[in-house]
Amino acid sequence: MGPFGFEPPTPPQDSIIQNECFEGAVSHIPESGCLPLCVAHLSQYGVPLDVIEQGIAKASQLGMTIPDVLIAEGFVSEITFYRSLAQSLGLEFGFIHQDIFIHEDCSTVISSGIVEIARRNGETYFAAAPRGDAINVLISAFSEPRPSTATRVIVTVPSHFVARVRHATREQTLKLTTDRLQQCHPAWSAANLKTRTFVTVFLGALITTIIGGALYPSLWQLSMLALTAYPVLPALALKSYILARGFGRASISKPKLLSDKDLPVYTILVPLYDEATVIPQLIQAILALDYPRSKLDVKILLEESDDVTIAAVRKVAIHRIFDIIICPAGKPKTKPRALDFGLYFARGEYVVVYDAEDVPEPGQLKLAAAYFAASDKKLGCLQGRLAIDNATDYWLSRIFSLEYARLFDVTIPEMAAAGFPIPLGGTSNHFRKETLEAIFGWDPWNVTEDADLGLRLARLGYSVADLPSSTFEEAPNTLNSWFSQRTRWMKGWMQTALVHCRNPLNLVAEVGFRKALLVLLISTNAVVSSLLHPLLLIVIGVCVGAYEMFHSSVSLSLWVMGAILLLSGVICLALLIEGSRRRSISLKWSDFPLFFIHSVLVMAATWWALIELAKAPSLWRKTAHGLTKASRTRPDSRSQK
Repeated sequence: MGPFGFEPPTPPQDSIIQNECFEGAVSHIPESGCLPLCVAHLSQYGVPLDVIEQGIAKASQLGMTIPDVLIAEGFVSEITFYRSLAQSLGLEFGFIHQDIFIHEDCSTVISSGIVEIARRNGETYFAAAPRGDAINVLISAFSEPRPSTATRVIVTVPSHFVARVRHATREQTLKLTTDRLQQCHPAWSAANLKTRTFVTVFLGALITTIIGGALYPSLWQLSMLALTAYPVLPALALKSYILARGFGRASISKPKLLSDKDLPVYTILVPLYDEATVIPQLIQAILALDYPRSKLDVKILLEESDDVTIAAVRKVAIHRIFDIIICPAGKPKTKPRALDFGLYFARGEYVVVYDAEDVPEPGQLKLAAAYFAASDKKLGCLQGRLAIDNATDYWLSRIFSLEYARLFDVTIPEMAAAGFPIPLGGTSNHFRKETLEAIFGWDPWNVTEDADLGLRLARLGYSVADLPSSTFEEAPNTLNSWFSQRTRWMKGWMQTALVHCRNPLNLVAEVGFRKALLVLLISTNAVVSSLLHPLLLIVIGVCVGAYEMFHSSVSLSLWVMGAILLLSGVICLALLIEGSRRRSISLKWSDFPLFFIHSVLVMAATWWALIELAKAPSLWRKTAHGLTKASRTRPDSRSQK
């Protein structure tokens, strides 16, 4: 048997590590005075006693192990702690530079803190980087009388240990996390959608309708009436219900916050690509969170090819809470693929996703933990309220801010309160880790992975609740950037609609008729209305104008279509008014013509997304960040070329 009861098979060849050997060091640590065994070695290494005692008091306050708190809260550095531990036990200390051998699951090796490394002098060697209570196991194993295996263990620091284990298993881990949903439940994955067939059939049906309408005008009007009625009428009923529930509602009560001792470890996943500009702001926002640092597990997820962002992160993310994870190259190159890769290594009981430019309110994690603690296990997700930080940059940024106020301050909170399926926003989603694992994580092939995940939660019986805490983010402030982002969103909504509508009978069997109708409506409404309704409104206006010009009577179907679209616009306006009230944004008369221009631009982006769905369904259109000119949370922001 190896140290700690680990029994590996015989490894191959020779030599491994750059090390320091402390042969003349103290080989046994006495439990000096009031110092626990796991930290007594620090006083021998020159760490002041009062610093150690402060760390011990902090650990007692947080309910954490003393070594974890000492390092995470900055009382001692990771290298100081593990170098002194090795010295006091007479073991080598160093960093692994050659082969390691993984005989178990990667996550199991990381949690055990010990791994087999290449052979030296004909003997099996191990690298050890124990955390928490496992440190006492190491001390007990190598205190006097010294075992014969003492010369075969090298102590290293956990951050280096974890990075080397990840690197050795990255291809297997990437395949495991990328293929998980597709292999476990292929019907829920967008990887195998026949998107070209769908686009061809859709365009063929549309062209046939147009030709038929030219030959038979009555058929044309009937077709337009049908396209107007669906999904406007059911969506109109849903929006009216939301408006009736929420109009003028007072602020809701919040659960009692947990004490720092009762707070769990919280994992923050931050996927980044080409984001070097906003890295300092991101690090500052995370460090500003009001949550014990020893209970934060921040995974910075970077793409292997993104050298500039990797360098920027390594320059400033020097605090112990930041765990830099390099995602190997592969397809699809999407945000959800990176999230699945990061989730595999998450240590927290809860998990939240933040984007590069996000600035969450400092108390958001504590509030989310309180909501989870006060609910049952069927609460799968809390959706934070997203708010636009740079509304005054550009007219599209202002419309964006009003859209977000309507969606995140009114629509989603009221839908969540009613128990409806919720299409999540792309950030500030808080989950139980066990829930994410139970539903197979994100779909790497869906470019609007948030909406898909929200509907999948509903299909599996989980609920989504509103989290009344804001996260400020940056809206695109150029037309090109806006168009690129909206195209990706709409393409992802098309993928989501195809996934959740591919077998309606199964959907009804899973969630019942009422919830199935809601899933179908929510997944298709955004696509159909964005593709056709601005166009229909223009056509109706032209037809009405033509009839009036020639003093003809306007057909009843045109009046009905116009009335339906007008009523839908009135309800949307009422939701905008309520959202702007809750978000303290003043509506202006000049906003109203901009809304129509905005709807035409959304239609153009949606048609482009339809074309892209056939050509490149999983292409991720990157949104540029760090270009804001005016910001509430970043007063030093400025235009950047």
